[in-house]
Amino acid sequence: MRATVQRLIGLYSDPNAVVRYRDGSTWQVIAAVFEVKVLEGDAWLKSEVTELGWFTRHEALLLDLVELYPQRIEDAFAKSALPFIR
Repeated sequence: MRATVQRLIGLYSDPNAVVRYRDGSTWQVIAAVFEVKVLEGDAWLKSEVTELGWFTRHEALLLDLVELYPQRIEDAFAKSALPFIR
């Protein structure tokens, strides 16, 4: 798939959302979420993705999501001219 970035939806980080691995390493996640326009091709599955799809706001919010994701979905559909920093 070839796509172009339309806008930065937001930057997200939660000091309580820490990833700890079995080897003892610890990571603080910072996520950058973008809106993109598909120019050609299709999205495809990779080893870290088991399913993909396109959803309306309502459909997306009905999915079984990680607790941090609903806010990002709401922000994406808000169509704000400025990115959210959360």
